[in-house]
Amino acid sequence: MSNKKLTQQSVQFPAYRWLMLSSAVLSMFCAQMVTMSFAPIMGVIASDLGINLGTASFGFMGINLFSTAIGVIIAGLLIDKIGINFVMPCGLILILLGNSLLSIFGYNYISIVIIRIIEAFGCAPALIAIQPIVSYWFPSNEQGLAFGLNAFCILGPVLSGIFGPKLMLSSSTWQNGMLYYSVVFLIATIFVVSVSVSSKYHLPPTLLKELNEDSTQEKLKSDFKKVLYNPAFFLGLCIIAFANWITQAFNDLSPTYLAVDAPIGIGYGAEAAGTFSALTWIGMMFGMFFAGFIIDKVFRGKSVPILLCGFIANFILINGILFKLVYSSTTVLTVWLMIAGIFNPFVSVGNQCFAVKVFAPNVIGKVSAIWTCVGNFAGSAGVITGSFALHITGNYKMSFAIIAVICVLGLIASLLSSGKQDRIDTESSVSA
Repeated sequence: MSNKKLTQQSVQFPAYRWLMLSSAVLSMFCAQMVTMSFAPIMGVIASDLGINLGTASFGFMGINLFSTAIGVIIAGLLIDKIGINFVMPCGLILILLGNSLLSIFGYNYISIVIIRIIEAFGCAPALIAIQPIVSYWFPSNEQGLAFGLNAFCILGPVLSGIFGPKLMLSSSTWQNGMLYYSVVFLIATIFVVSVSVSSKYHLPPTLLKELNEDSTQEKLKSDFKKVLYNPAFFLGLCIIAFANWITQAFNDLSPTYLAVDAPIGIGYGAEAAGTFSALTWIGMMFGMFFAGFIIDKVFRGKSVPILLCGFIANFILINGILFKLVYSSTTVLTVWLMIAGIFNPFVSVGNQCFAVKVFAPNVIGKVSAIWTCVGNFAGSAGVITGSFALHITGNYKMSFAIIAVICVLGLIASLLSSGKQDRIDTESSVSA
């Protein structure tokens, strides 16, 4: 495609698209922040409520993540039916409401679990908002960059981990300390609501065309059936499931592996392991941006090469920390983990680009919802399988070997998807 054509394509899309993208990134930022808000002070909360740490973790994190997986299905259906500009602000309102209710009702176990479920349903739209926004609002030559800029959402859990415990524990109670988060969520909600309301005056050509067409519910159902029967849907589903398995298993296993003493782990201690994990997260933030840039500028919108790079790099870098040559030097280990963090999101960003290239905007909400839901369950399966392998073997070799197998399966799925990148024609689809 010539530069002239690219310029003309960009001109068709209003500059307002960057505000829409900012809304999606900010929503994801808040979703990740509220999800991780309990993690750093889980021991304090358990002690305050008089329950054990396992019960607290299950109720406040486990049920929250499970509810989020269910919520994304509902969010996807609503996005395709009534639009992202209504669903995304409602999600933030639920996050703000749930977090604020902790200062009033956050004094017994059941109440907090219910509040965490409310927050989970609020997080659900944010987890899949980026795909429909990029699909509708961005020309194909900018979609990789748009997904890459979503990297800034990682600042949510990073800032939550660094500043959250100090702010919450400096208050009279941890429940009142949670109100610091509510200030952030309130500002974000006002911004997202304002952008969403004003967006009707700056619609992109894809949405204008869809509004002018007679897209009945019967046509939309027929469109989605075509998607479900297409191999590209299931290949993408497998890829996101493998990606989440790898990421969640690695994030669960690596901190403990680096912290506990030999012969089970390396023995750096909890504090150093936490620092290593933070560096990996920072690497992921840069990796998301680099992946989007590379897709647009190097691979010209083709996502398969970045998928292959991601799975190969994960295979090498994740299992590399098992070798003494890597873990014996803190300098080498630090650089290694940052590089691992950079390459880790290549798969997820590549798969997102694959989705918006292949699936029409009118079905992308449902596709994203199903993929995200299955991906969340796969991530949970990765954590459980890795933990079980550690339990029966007494070391981390089997746990990391399972991740290696998943990387190989992901590599195969990526190769199979190389011939499936053409847009699926649907009755009511619009060209992006």
